[in-house]
Parts: sequence; structure tokens; C-alpha cells
Amino acid sequence: MTSVLFYLFVFTIVFFLQVCAKNTKNVALGKILVLSSFSILLLLIGLRFEVGTDYVGHIETYEGFVGKDFAEIWSSGGDVGTRLIIGGLATLHIDPKMIFWIYGLLTLYPLYKINKSSNFEYLAYSTLVFNLTILPPSLNIVRQGAAMMFALLAFDYARRSQKFSRVVLPIVVAAILHTSALLVGLFIIVYYFSKKYKKRFYILAMFLVALVSISIFTFLKDFFVEIGFFDYNYQLVVARDIGLSNGVMIYNVIFYLMLALSLFLYHRDGAKDNRADVVDMTTMLIGGSIFEFIGSVTKYLSRISYYFSVFQVLLIPELLQSIEKKNDRMIAKVICIVTLVGLFIFRCYILGYYEIMPYQSWLFVGQ
Repeated sequence: MTSVLFYLFVFTIVFFLQVCAKNTKNVALGKILVLSSFSILLLLIGLRFEVGTDYVGHIETYEGFVGKDFAEIWSSGGDVGTRLIIGGLATLHIDPKMIFWIYGLLTLYPLYKINKSSNFEYLAYSTLVFNLTILPPSLNIVRQGAAMMFALLAFDYARRSQKFSRVVLPIVVAAILHTSALLVGLFIIVYYFSKKYKKRFYILAMFLVALVSISIFTFLKDFFVEIGFFDYNYQLVVARDIGLSNGVMIYNVIFYLMLALSLFLYHRDGAKDNRADVVDMTTMLIGGSIFEFIGSVTKYLSRISYYFSVFQVLLIPELLQSIEKKNDRMIAKVICIVTLVGLFIFRCYILGYYEIMPYQSWLFVGQ
């Protein structure tokens, strides 16, 4: 329970600094408070030791690259980002702990840029949602965590009708960090053009077609393996049981659907200017739940669901802020915070998901 209190204490400090940054009239002080809040999160990420399921795996990847020249590392395969970042550090004999500092920075940078685009209006609550829902899995799936946030940045650029090049660049970065980002990148590109030409129906149709197609493939995977279309090793990857996450998955689906519905109902009486964006993000959120449901059969799709669940970082704060009545808005914020804290404790402490507890730092374990 000490680690739970530690995480919540850190998240509270970050939230407090960002609320102060929004309310201060001193621009310079506001920037200092914002940067300080992100620095605290970076310290949390970078100073950890053996926190997160895949932590050791990244260290082992580094050790496997040690002694090889960069040409050998490059020809070894894997994500481009892994070869560039982890391979580069190994080639230069830089401490492997730097892996988590770099990926931590890459995870937080898009969050900063997204909020900067809106003049930090939603900063405190978007960061709080991020800390309680996205940060925990990103401490485990380090590379994909960073890719998820760059994909979200691309979506934010797309909905703000930025130049196409600005939308594509974060997608490219996300794909370099984790190739699975190519799928959500395709959705974002379709979304960009559907919004540009006022044909939002296309993104919804494509989303449905993709879900149906992938679902058919998922349940026919054994057939594909049997006829030799995929070998047995592939079957081990796509059919692997995801164990504990099945129970978490059901809880997540219920939570996301209820959250999307309740917040959308609140939004009906609020601001109208971003109604279409709300529909799009809610669709993505529900789609992510569907991916996660299918992921109980196929682990790969469970991972893909993260890209769609990340939209709550944008959706929840904007919907909360759109509630016009101050008392209603405050009640909604309290309900959201209590629910998200409960979800964090349920996932990470009670079920031990992501293996981020107990939190420990190499500063205190002699590493």
C-alpha cells in the first residue's frame, strides 16, 4: 500500500503544480510550474528500478547489443526505435538506465505539446487522466507507451486541421518507436481527410470494416495455421492466453462505455463547438474497448486497444470543461477523479497489473 500512496502523492503534487500554473497571472512562473510538473513525472519514470513487466527485457536487449557494431545491431531486426535508441546506447557504452529516461521523455513530450496547443487549458486534468490510466501500462510497454502518445499527438493535429505534414510526422515517429502504430496511424490519416472534406462517415465505416475483418481473422487463425498460411510460431503469438488481463479487460470495457455515455450526456447541455470531435473520440474509445474484448482471444489486438483507449486523455478533460453549471462541473470532476483513482488501485495494486508495485528506485537499491 505504500507504493500506492507514493504514486498518488506524486500525481497530486503534479496536479497541484499544474492547477497553480493555470491560475497564475505570471507567465514566467506558469511556465516554470508546468516544466516542474513534467520534470517530476520524468524523474518518476527515469529513476525506477525493475518497475514494469518489460523492464528487465529492455535491459536484456541492451546487453544483447553490447559488443556488436551498429551494422550488426541494425541487421538484427526489430523496431527501428529499438535499434536506434537501445542499440545506440549499447554501441556508445552508455548506462542502460538511460533507456527509460529517453522513452520517458518521448512519452511525456506529446502530452506537453497537446496541452500547449490549447494554451494549457486542460493541462491538470489531462495529465491526471494520463497518470492514472496511461502512465501505468507505459511503465511496462515502454516503447508502445511512447508510440501511443505520438499517435495521440497526430490525432490532435488532425482534429485541429493542421497541415498534413504535421499530422504525418508524429505517426512516423510512433511507427519508428513501435510498428503497431501503423494501424492507428492509418485511422488518423483517414480521419484527417474525412474531416477536411466533411465526410466523417468514412472514418466510422472504416473503423467498423476493420473491426469486422480483424474479428474474422482472429477466430479463423487456427484454420490459417492448419493450411500453412502461418506457421506454428505465429500461432503461439496470436493465440497466447493473456491470463490476468482478461478480468481487467471486462472491467475496462464496462468502465470505458459507462464513462463515454455519462460524459456524453453531460456534454449535450454544454458547448456545441466541439461536438463532432467528441463523437469521434467517443467512437475511438468504444472501438478500443471492442479491440480489448477481442484481445481476450488475440493478445496482439489487446495491445492495439491501447492506442484507442488513450483518447480519454483528450476526451475526459474537454467534456468536463464543457459542463456550463459550476456545481455540476465540480461534481463530475470529483466523480471522475474518484473513479480513475479506483481504477488505478484496482488494476495496479489489487490485481498487480503492469507490475509497477512496489515502486523502487536505483538510487536506493545500490544499482
